[in-house]
Amino acid sequence: MKRIGIIAASLAVLMAASCSNGESVSPEAKALAPSKAQIDSVSYLVGVNFGTFIKGYNLGDLNMSEIQAGIKDLVSSTGNPRDPEFFDQFKISPELMQQLLNNYIEQRSKYVAAVNLDKEKDFFSKIASQPNVQKTESGLYYIINNPGAETKIAVDDDLYVHYKGTLPDGTEFDSTSEDGPSANFSLKGVIEGWKEGLQLIGDGGSIKLYIPSALGYGEYGQPNAGIEPNTPLIFDIQVDSLHKAAPATENK
Repeated sequence: MKRIGIIAASLAVLMAASCSNGESVSPEAKALAPSKAQIDSVSYLVGVNFGTFIKGYNLGDLNMSEIQAGIKDLVSSTGNPRDPEFFDQFKISPELMQQLLNNYIEQRSKYVAAVNLDKEKDFFSKIASQPNVQKTESGLYYIINNPGAETKIAVDDDLYVHYKGTLPDGTEFDSTSEDGPSANFSLKGVIEGWKEGLQLIGDGGSIKLYIPSALGYGEYGQPNAGIEPNTPLIFDIQVDSLHKAAPATENK
């Protein structure tokens, strides 16, 4: 797993720090010891590394006392970690570590997905009651701020847009710069909510989309963008310009 290296590095620091615990050292050696400020900084860094692991895998609220117990057991351990009997000093064998972690991540993912489904229902019940909100048969909610040109956008058209994407709590996860260039793409390569919503307006139009997770990133979410499973998305989109696709020609 990609972040195991972070934990291994943190544990290496802890083990190295433990080597001098309780040992008698000469004044000359003691003078070379890291300062308290250095120890505090590295201690904080180790905590950040562990936090990166916890947050990266979305492990949720863990038992901090058990985390501390595991750290203490590691720091006070003796012997060579390469020896099989080294791990007899811990409550969990190395054979079970990966299995336990994988099982926990899978179970928590199911839990988060179920909780988010409940939140999504509550979210759209509130959206549905807002003025000017319309809904398609697929469950997409939208507000057309400006319909734009009479000819509607088609899937094959080449679009140039400015947009902002937010989560229900207001967190922005993606956007174009207000003063920067437009984003260019075809509707063929976007999520279903965009594909359906943008075909409701024409060139120069603007629309607000409330996209159900089923028309977004679904039960898997988009972890790299901070989007959890079953999370609805909100987009404000301004179509700056478009190039209509050339009409298909029949082969003679």
